[in-house]
Amino acid sequence: MSRRPIVSYAGDSSLFCGLQGSLVAALPEESVEWRRSFGRSSKLVNIEVDFVPYSEECLVKEPGCSILQLPVLYTYWTDCTDIEIYKNNVREKVQKWVVELRQRNINDWMVVVVGAPDARKPNKLLPRTTVLDKMKADFGGKQAERCVSLYEPVKTDSRSMESWQALLAKMRSLVMVAYNRALNKFEESMRAERERRTEKSWSFCEYFSIQEELAEVMLMMGVQDEALVQYDELDALLTQFVLNSAAGDTPLWLSNFREPAERWEGLNLRPESGKTLQEKIHLGEVSLLQLRNYLFQQQAGLLFTLNKPWEVASRALNFLQNTANELQILGISLAAGGVACWGFLSCLEVIHSLARCGSAVSAVHPHTRHIAPLWAYARDKLQELGKLCGLHPASDGDEKLHTVVALVCGMGDDPHADNDGASAHHHHHTSQSEHVMEDKAKDTKLESAAPAGGDGGVSFSVVMLEQNSMSPMTRLKEALSSKEAFRKHYLELSEVAISTCKHIGHVRCARLIGRDLASFYLSLGQPQQAANFLGDLLNSFTDGCWPLLAADTRAKLLTCYSSMADWPRLLRVGVELACCSEVPLEQRSAAFESMQRAVRELQEGGESVCLATQDVVRVEELCITSPPPLTVGSTLNAKATLRSSLPLPLIFSSVDVLLKLHVTEDSSSSGVGGRKRSGDTSRVERRVSGASGGVHKHQQHSSAGAVIRSNSAGSESSDRRSGGIPEEGPSEGPSERLHMSIALDYKQDNSLASAAVICANTHAALSRRDSHSRLSCAAEATTLTRDKNDVILTAKDVTVPPGSSTLTLTAQVLQRGTLSCKGAVLHSSCLELVQQSPPCIEGGAGGVEVLQMAPRLALGRKGRELLAGLPQHMILTVHAGTTPLLKDTAVELRSSRGLLLSPTVWHVTEDERHPVRTSAILDSSDSEKKSNLQLNADSNSTDVSENSMVRELQIFLPEAAMLSTVTLEMTVLALLGPQRDTNAVDHIVSLSSPVLQQARQDVDVHFSPPFCSVSKLHTANIKKFFQVKVTGLIGENIELKEPSLSLQQPSSPHSPLLLKGLNVPDQVLTVSSDQWCSYMWELGVDYSTPAAPPLKLEFSVQYSAPDTEPCTARTYRCTFDLCDYKTLFTIKSRVEPSKGSEFCRAGSMCHLLIAIEATPLPTEDSAAAAAAALPGAPGTNESSGLSTPSRKVCSSEGTAYDSIMYEVLADQTMWAVCGRTSGVLSVECARRRQNVTLDVMPLLGGFLPLPSVRLSKYIPADVKRPDAIVGTASSIPKLEPFAPGQVYNFSKGTQVHVLTAVTASGTHDLSLP
Repeated sequence: MSRRPIVSYAGDSSLFCGLQGSLVAALPEESVEWRRSFGRSSKLVNIEVDFVPYSEECLVKEPGCSILQLPVLYTYWTDCTDIEIYKNNVREKVQKWVVELRQRNINDWMVVVVGAPDARKPNKLLPRTTVLDKMKADFGGKQAERCVSLYEPVKTDSRSMESWQALLAKMRSLVMVAYNRALNKFEESMRAERERRTEKSWSFCEYFSIQEELAEVMLMMGVQDEALVQYDELDALLTQFVLNSAAGDTPLWLSNFREPAERWEGLNLRPESGKTLQEKIHLGEVSLLQLRNYLFQQQAGLLFTLNKPWEVASRALNFLQNTANELQILGISLAAGGVACWGFLSCLEVIHSLARCGSAVSAVHPHTRHIAPLWAYARDKLQELGKLCGLHPASDGDEKLHTVVALVCGMGDDPHADNDGASAHHHHHTSQSEHVMEDKAKDTKLESAAPAGGDGGVSFSVVMLEQNSMSPMTRLKEALSSKEAFRKHYLELSEVAISTCKHIGHVRCARLIGRDLASFYLSLGQPQQAANFLGDLLNSFTDGCWPLLAADTRAKLLTCYSSMADWPRLLRVGVELACCSEVPLEQRSAAFESMQRAVRELQEGGESVCLATQDVVRVEELCITSPPPLTVGSTLNAKATLRSSLPLPLIFSSVDVLLKLHVTEDSSSSGVGGRKRSGDTSRVERRVSGASGGVHKHQQHSSAGAVIRSNSAGSESSDRRSGGIPEEGPSEGPSERLHMSIALDYKQDNSLASAAVICANTHAALSRRDSHSRLSCAAEATTLTRDKNDVILTAKDVTVPPGSSTLTLTAQVLQRGTLSCKGAVLHSSCLELVQQSPPCIEGGAGGVEVLQMAPRLALGRKGRELLAGLPQHMILTVHAGTTPLLKDTAVELRSSRGLLLSPTVWHVTEDERHPVRTSAILDSSDSEKKSNLQLNADSNSTDVSENSMVRELQIFLPEAAMLSTVTLEMTVLALLGPQRDTNAVDHIVSLSSPVLQQARQDVDVHFSPPFCSVSKLHTANIKKFFQVKVTGLIGENIELKEPSLSLQQPSSPHSPLLLKGLNVPDQVLTVSSDQWCSYMWELGVDYSTPAAPPLKLEFSVQYSAPDTEPCTARTYRCTFDLCDYKTLFTIKSRVEPSKGSEFCRAGSMCHLLIAIEATPLPTEDSAAAAAAALPGAPGTNESSGLSTPSRKVCSSEGTAYDSIMYEVLADQTMWAVCGRTSGVLSVECARRRQNVTLDVMPLLGGFLPLPSVRLSKYIPADVKRPDAIVGTASSIPKLEPFAPGQVYNFSKGTQVHVLTAVTASGTHDLSLP
């Protein structure tokens, strides 16, 4: 029955019949928006309608008639275009039609006027009214848009086409609105019917027909997902009724389903197969199985239409299980095996449909992972039928022919009989004996048909399904025909199920199917085939930590291997079962006896078995009992703790624990003594000892990998592997150890951008574990590599009881290095247990060290930072190796120039100090000093003067035991030279001894200066003052006294320089890091001569540290150079108000008077030098006084100049300088004063500092040189600054009082001093 919307037509029937074909074809061509109610989303649908003539029957709803069987839109067609004809004839007919619709509350109507309008010329003043306008006025009202016109539909011009398209669009819209209204009414009536489900007269089949009609409407409109929702709601409603009936709430209509069922047809997913079941449902003559089959068939058809075959596969298993459960809940009686037949047929039908769907597309099917459970379900149902019909090998009795016949009759007719299934079935019956003879060959072909990757599961299923084109019912009938046929089909289904499960990664499900196959093969008497499946199942249970299931599987394997006489495998499984603690003791003892029987059989055959000691007998703990230290050649004793999981004692011929010896190249010289490099024994190793720390040990390069760092989006990578002993040999688990590294990414500015942890072997660590990797891991677990350097702890003839026990092991150590536990091997006749994971060594997390060390020397400070210029104590540490040090072993110390060593050395212990014999290394010419030093050393003198100290010293060590340490305290003195900054004083001490492996060891020693000194020259007109500032650099107090300053150069007695000290006599000053002091001298500069030779002054002071013993004063000397120290020019400046003003005022012009005067020459008259001219007029340069001969002055660098340049530098926020701010003056008048007057304007009020004046040497360009090139240094005038003290400014720091400017607002700008 068609569910398309019905549209009635009235009026001119002949006119409409001419347009009906075009309307039916044109309406579905374009989609229209379906605006749904209740907030549901809109959809675009294509409308197909059925036109029926208007009659009285269309307006009356018959009993039992659906709302959707009535017209949804009523149309009226006319070709009247004349107003008079419309008034006289047509209007009455239309009015009668409209009144009939309104009497039945029908508002969905439409009037169409076909034809051209009146062609008569209209009046320009009064527009002519058309028939359409009259209809809109007579019948339209608020719905005037329902009256439309169609212009000349037989023409093909643009106006006709536009009118035609407008009519189609309007009709689509009105039909969709009317149909939506009808659907809403239908849904309301359907919901009302569903609300009556608690009434006794309510029937699910009647409601099913109503909601299915809505689903068909949705399907007709192209919204298959909405149609699927309707069937899902029906499914859920039926399920809820069945579940409620289990609680006792069973409606009357559901009781009809409890009648015994005599047929169990399977699913038929062909589209044409549902018509018969639909009619039965409408009549209420359907069983629960048929209703469920029809529901799932409709759902599957819609899902296939929506291109969602994977959802069909995912729903199939739930459908089969829920239906079987509902049959049990309702207590519907079926013949034994009926549900199994229905489940088997339905499973294969779904798989057939999915295979047909999969062959139409060329992609990897997402429903593959849902097919595997269906294959397993079909196999289970076939196994159930085989046991019921006596076809399974495990079933008792002969074949039950009557049961098979009853089951075949209940299946009904084959729905695929019209295909090739009938012929294929006949072919299989005729050649049944040939198929039985080729079972194994077909099994092999099926196994090879499953590809390893891609879409292998689907391909293998298709191969099995397409074999001989057998339908599900044909396959089931053939499987139930005989035992051989059942065996063939059962094995085929099992293989397909296992392959499909493996393809989707459900290995555990495949193993469970294999368990049933193992039982099947055991029933057939084929233990070899069963052992293969049981072995895979045991691996799965072991990996999943299911000990009870694994023990049950081992018990079955024990039976298989015993039947096969496979003694090595019997021994392995027997050991594992005997060690399982979850199994009762009796079963474990029986397994132990089977193990012993296998051992005897293997001894007779001369074979041996190697097993891993994972849960059998393992060495749990190893305790080294030999007293430390352990040296080369000694005997290593250890006590091992063993734990046995066997139920009875087991005798071992030997128990061996392997210790790996790690021999390192630098083990003999590690530590402060440095590393020994092969092939270069004379290479010098360097250590650092300074103020910031003690002895800094050399940082060895580890084998973990270097750090790679790069700028500009570079990276830094470093392997962070575990330190200590590198691991070798196979790892403990089946996966390899992760090799992690750190990757640092830097930006171009050398800042860190990102940090990451990278695994270099993810492909190996995260690889899939299959049977091949399991075999390789098992081989590695039973393989323990032995190296020639390994140390083997051995114990002979050991009986290991159940539980925990201890035994003693011994071994001989012949090489140095570090011993780490590698594994253990236990030998018992033909059984060898290998323990790959090393046992824990008590108290030796990093291993046991076998020592063979050479003596080492270390030189460092005693406790605080080392100071230069003061006696300091240092510690010389001697680390004895594995060989004791003899008495008077010589150690030579040689220091760099400026570092002195005291011959007095003390041996420091925890309780007391003892002197050590020393000897200075001197030439034969220093025999007197050598004797004095020997005397001081013998008398243990504490003299630390420079005369009693040497640069080279030989120390005779006291006797030292093996691995002991000797601490020697010695005194050193780093001479303090001129110190003008805070840089440390660096020295090197070379250590050498015949017991050291390297020829020489250099130690860098850093001394911090206690203070530093800087000088500064001060000027007061022509007087000079020399200041020396002493700054402390350490936290301790340093006392200074008896400062002196002497002239070193020039040393001519004819021009002595008078130095007058301004310091307090006999004053002691203290300096530290928080305190400094200064000394001052006045320099008596001789201005009688024009020359100013460079001076070299030597500053000396006595210093001592009061907190240091002995407190001896030492002399510190530092020289300073002094050049250009005479005063050449003086500057005086002042600011005066302009004429007529008494004070300087902000904003008013003032005069800046600058007087520049040269220092008088020795030949000039003092009176003339004192005379000076008054300043001239503003803005002019004037000179006054008597003329003097010209002169040219030379600087200290030898550059001659006869002109100077002055520059006025003023703060622009305070002063505005008018005119030129610089100028060049001649210095030929030595005694004349140069006066410069400038106009300046103060900008602020208050006390303003005067503008500063700067003088510079002006050196003009040398234009007389013929080789002068334009642009070179000689062709450009230049300025040279004066040295500090050559120009003295009397007015520096002077301020002038400026009054504030008077403004209209009365505000003043002030500048505070």
